[in-house]
Amino acid sequence: MGTITTKHLFLRNWQEGDLQDLYNILTNEDVALPSGLPTMKTPEETRQFLLEPWMKEPTRFAIFLRSNSKLIGYIGIRQPDMDSYSYSPEELEIGTFIDVPFWGKGYVPEAIKALEKLAFEELHCTAMWAAYIQGNKRSQRCLEKCGFKFHHTEEDRYMSKLNDKRTEHFLRLTKEEWLEIVYTNQG
Repeated sequence: MGTITTKHLFLRNWQEGDLQDLYNILTNEDVALPSGLPTMKTPEETRQFLLEPWMKEPTRFAIFLRSNSKLIGYIGIRQPDMDSYSYSPEELEIGTFIDVPFWGKGYVPEAIKALEKLAFEELHCTAMWAAYIQGNKRSQRCLEKCGFKFHHTEEDRYMSKLNDKRTEHFLRLTKEEWLEIVYTNQG
């Protein structure tokens, strides 16, 4: 997919050289656990568990600050992973995390809006899904700010990467809802 540029960020596909920064971000349980990931113990674990698979997927991006080219997080879209709800092949799920020093600065909504545009305009997506783990109010507020609306909850959902069960709340944004937001913000 190449690079996507926004006001403060650029998103680009993952590269081997991103390993150390990705590892450093995911050693913090405040970032990893709310994202449904275990904290990383070694750079090699990070490479095998995340970086190598992400480098093969063109819709998974590293988030960088434009001002200094610092890697600050992850954002990606893929086929949804839900147990109790069926979805069409034209629907995608978005996921993201960002390093703690960059929380509350508007970077995640900026990145999400860039991938909404990619999904709806270029990938011909009909709806986008997002989820947050019970108690992650920061993610809930961010997703709602980006137009996502509550859809359903899955209790005791098995989180394979954590080898644990959690309650997860799913939100959805249709292309029609997204277009309404885009046109409202232009006017």
